Amino acid sequence: MGKTAHTIHHCRTALALMGFWLASVSFAQGLPINTSQLDLQMTQKIWEFIKKETQAPADLPLPPIMFDENIPKEARMVFQFPSEDAPQNTLQISIGTTGTRFWKHDMFLWALGHELTHYALLMQENQWEQKAVYVNNIRHHCNMEFMQITRDIVEIIWEKYQNVVGRMRMYTEVYKSCSRQPLQ
Repeated sequence: MGKTAHTIHHCRTALALMGFWLASVSFAQGLPINTSQLDLQMTQKIWEFIKKETQAPADLPLPPIMFDENIPKEARMVFQFPSEDAPQNTLQISIGTTGTRFWKHDMFLWALGHELTHYALLMQENQWEQKAVYVNNIRHHCNMEFMQITRDIVEIIWEKYQNVVGRMRMYTEVYKSCSRQPLQ
């Protein structure tokens, strides 16, 4: 089994064992993520941190995380949800099937933490309730709370991987998100 296939196999197994909710293909676009690409211990640590920082309910599940070959390559990973402008969207994190394979593991985890922060702040804005259409009046990328959480995620990842170049790259992404996409 190749490294990618091995990674995918472990991620799927680990997420299933940890009881994370992944949407079935019939309800979401794309294919359920193969959990081997996730460092489940780090994903859980990042998710618990985000929940603490946003004062989320302790039992708030991860959103569905799906591979999706239809997202733009430059996006690589996106959080989508049904809104007034796009009621057909599915609440999920979509991971591109091509762009992310070039990322180092620490950058992949940071990007996933970035998308999980979008999810947590959206749920916070909607009083932690599941809805058919979500309100989203906060522009996250330049929001100070969002930026602080995603900066702190860098330090959580740094503690494990100790990658100096990766650390600087992740910090840069916090600010690039605001400067390149301030309305998101």
